[in-house]
Amino acid sequence: MAGQKQAASLDELIAAMLFVSDPYSTDAAAYLHRPSGRIYWQSADAMVSELYGDEELPKDIQTSPEYLPIPNKRQLDAGKAFVFAFVHQFMPHAYAEVAVIFRKPGAYGRFRDMLVARDLLDRWRQFLEAGEKEAMRNWCRKNGVAFTE
Repeated sequence: MAGQKQAASLDELIAAMLFVSDPYSTDAAAYLHRPSGRIYWQSADAMVSELYGDEELPKDIQTSPEYLPIPNKRQLDAGKAFVFAFVHQFMPHAYAEVAVIFRKPGAYGRFRDMLVARDLLDRWRQFLEAGEKEAMRNWCRKNGVAFTE
C-alpha cells in the first residue's frame, strides 16, 4: 500500500544503537528511514563497508524528516543509569563502592571485574540487554517508529 510505513526490526535498531555507541569509532552514525524501516550505517571504518556494502548514503539523510538518527546509549540514558539500577536491585550493599568506582576513568572495566568476582556477570548481561531493549522500545514510541520484536 502506498504511504504505509514498514516496521523497523527492534534487533536491528539495537544493533545500530550499539554501533553508534562504540567509544572507539567517533565517526559512526546510523539513520532509520522511517517509510521503509531500513537502517543506513555510516562510518569511515572499512569493516562497516564490508558488512553493509559500499552503498552511498542518501544526500538528504541529515536534513530530511524521513530519516531519524539512531541514538547512542548515552542519549537513551542506557549507561550509568543501568549500572545503578542493577546495583540497587541485585547488590544494594555495594552502592557506595560502585559510586566510588564510577568517579574515575575505566569504571566499566572495574565494575565488570566486581561482577565477575561476585558471579553476577551473566545476570548483568541479561539485565543490560533487557534494559537496552526497553529503552529502544521507548525511543520508538516517542518518535512514532513502528517496530517488530
